[in-house]
Amino acid sequence: MMKRDEVVASARSWLKTPFHHQGRLKGVGVDCVGLAIEVARASGADLSRFDLRHNYPQAYGYADLISQLQKGLREVPLEEAGPGDILLFQIYKEPQHIGIMTGPDTMIHSVDKFGVVEVSLDPMWQRRLISAWRHPDMED
Repeated sequence: MMKRDEVVASARSWLKTPFHHQGRLKGVGVDCVGLAIEVARASGADLSRFDLRHNYPQAYGYADLISQLQKGLREVPLEEAGPGDILLFQIYKEPQHIGIMTGPDTMIHSVDKFGVVEVSLDPMWQRRLISAWRHPDMED
């Protein structure tokens, strides 16, 4: 069983890791997908079915990303999302970015200019928020 506080602590251990498209190494480089996969792995979950590793473009599109999320996670209503859940965001007209919820109004994600950062789910991010996803082994 995945514990929410352990998932959040694992995500925070990646803070300041530089952004690197398709990267998977803490302190070296990771993208938003790699961050979610490696945090889940460290928390005892297997999201390898979700990991396309070298087969996705930097501007990941909606259909591909939703298909991959559905392989290992279940969608939950946004109002039920909690720490450790995966958040899907719309960027440039298509859902193509994910983050890990760390609190009621915060998330950790990897972005190209800043690397792995914890940020507020401010009005800009809330407007872009499309859906929330939970690992089936996450405690409720």
